[in-house]
Amino acid sequence: MIVQEQRTAEHWNLAYRHGTVFEKVTPAERKMFETFVRTIREAKDMRVGCRAVDIGCGTGEWTRALAAMGTDVRGFDFSAVALSKARTMSLGARVGPTYELWDVNTDPIPTFLAPGSIDIVTCRLSLSYLDMARFLTDVRRWLAPEGVLHVVTKVAEALPEASETREHQLPHHGLTKDQLSALRQRWHSVDGYKLDPDGKTIALVLQNPADSSFS
Repeated sequence: MIVQEQRTAEHWNLAYRHGTVFEKVTPAERKMFETFVRTIREAKDMRVGCRAVDIGCGTGEWTRALAAMGTDVRGFDFSAVALSKARTMSLGARVGPTYELWDVNTDPIPTFLAPGSIDIVTCRLSLSYLDMARFLTDVRRWLAPEGVLHVVTKVAEALPEASETREHQLPHHGLTKDQLSALRQRWHSVDGYKLDPDGKTIALVLQNPADSSFS
C-alpha cells in the first residue's frame, strides 16, 4: 500500500469507481454509538436539531446511519465519485443527509462549519488520513459546548498486511498507540469502546478539549 496515493482524490475516485468498499456499519456499531455519545443522551435530543458532520464520509453509509438516528447531518469527502454514489444511495430516504465535496487537508473551511455550530463531529476510519494537527484544531472551533468528537479507527499495530485484506476492500490506515494516547490527552472527557473482540477497531468519544494545541 502506497500512503501518498491513498491521500489523493484521484486514487479514491478510481477505487470507488471499481467498487471498493470499507467495512459495513453493523447494528451493534449503531447501538454503541447511541449508548456512548454524550451529546445524544444528555446535551441535546437528537430528534430536535442535533447537527452532525461526517468527515471522510466516502459513499455515506455512516452518514445515512446518523440521519436515520435523527441528526441533521452533512457528509464531507474529497472523492466526487464517492459522493455521487452517496447521493444516489440516499434517494428515497425519509430524512436524508446532505453531502459536500471538500478536501479537509487543503481547502478553505466550508461555511456550514461555523464556530460553535456542530454538536457531533464523526471520523469513521478516516482520521488517520487527515492532517491531524490542523483538523483537530479546527474541530475545537466547530464544536458547540458539550459537543462530541467521535472517532472510529483501526489500531495500527493490529492491522493485517495488505495481502490479507479481502477482494474489493482497501487496507486501512490506523492510528498508532502513541497517537491514540496523545489524542486522549487533549480532552477533559474521554470515553471509548471496542468494535471487535480483539480491539483492532476502537471508538473514542471525546469532549471538552483540554487546550488549543494538537501538534
